[in-house]
Amino acid sequence: MKDLTFVPTEDMLREIQGRFDEMVFLAASKRTSQIEDLTISFSGSYHACVGLIELGKLAIQAGGTEDENFTN
Repeated sequence: MKDLTFVPTEDMLREIQGRFDEMVFLAASKRTSQIEDLTISFSGSYHACVGLIELGKLAIQAGGTEDENFTN
């Protein structure tokens, strides 16, 4: 897999939007103790995006299996 460290966020999101019909991306990066950078991107119909958010909420509440640990 290609290292994404130096891929600009805008380019990465543009690529993801091109691969999927609907998509919701939420991310936060704590830059300093006083500054947090939030990135929110979505594409697709309103109802599809709301549905993805609800599905994500359910998935987080349910937790995952041991082999699905994607947090660092």
